Amino acid sequence: MNSQTPLLQCIPNLSEGRNHKALDQLWEALHGIHQLYCLHQHRDEDHHRSVLTLAGTPLALTEAIHHLYDWSNQHIDLRQHSGAHPRMGAVDVCPFVVLEGMVEAEAVAFSHGLASEISARWQVPIFFYEHSARSGREHRLPMLRKAWRNHAAETLSQADLGSVYDPAVLGATVLGVRGPLIAWNVWLDSNDVKLAQRIAWGLREVNGGFAALRALGLYLPRAKKVQVSMNLIDPTQSELFDIYGTIAQQAALAGVQVSHTEFIGLVSESAFFNTAAHFLKSTPDLANLHGLNTRLSAMKSRDFRDFSL
Repeated sequence: MNSQTPLLQCIPNLSEGRNHKALDQLWEALHGIHQLYCLHQHRDEDHHRSVLTLAGTPLALTEAIHHLYDWSNQHIDLRQHSGAHPRMGAVDVCPFVVLEGMVEAEAVAFSHGLASEISARWQVPIFFYEHSARSGREHRLPMLRKAWRNHAAETLSQADLGSVYDPAVLGATVLGVRGPLIAWNVWLDSNDVKLAQRIAWGLREVNGGFAALRALGLYLPRAKKVQVSMNLIDPTQSELFDIYGTIAQQAALAGVQVSHTEFIGLVSESAFFNTAAHFLKSTPDLANLHGLNTRLSAMKSRDFRDFSL
């Protein structure tokens, strides 16, 4: 029997990146939830999106997630939303990653139970993905986003819980247990979105590129630059340095240089510290800013000495 306190990471993606006052209030409120670690937040006005990195017991995360829906119901109107990043819902994606004290089956059971609460309380269709997907009903996030972009009502009505997709309220949520991934943007000194899209196309696993890599080419109007926005869904299958090298090479062929890179949320240190500081043109303080293990350990020792069930 595992004696550790069950601890999950949760990385909700909210379709709001510009209302900083409201986001500050949300972040402060989350800090008040017992047994919840508020590890990191990333806001992007061009994407019009915020990514929160939380960790906690199942009970703490249940309270936090319901608070997110309550907050989103007050502050997000998908009918008026415009941002570079595709989105299906106000709480657009809600992934969970096992940290300690649980096995995957227990985490999946928790995700299904929480999803039932969310769907019933907030009238939100839920699409299960990754490890939480039900047999014969695998929902892939890129396919769901493509359906959203194409207004494919039939696909959007095939949620695992709930049946009505309505952007006038909270839209839909893609929810599930997954392994650790790396969300990563490479910015180019260019405003040529077709260049970014062409590079992204060639990087994707589905097009014969890098294993476990998903990529989009996006234009950021406030920054007046383009970026290659990526999710490496299994960091053990492809090296960040190799991906970066390909992007830099393809950009150079078009006479364009890499501006900088950024990580969205936290990353297991082992995935990138050997090469990131030197090769990825990122901040030298990577461990403190983006190291999941570093951040979680520091917060547990500082703030939760009495952390227990």
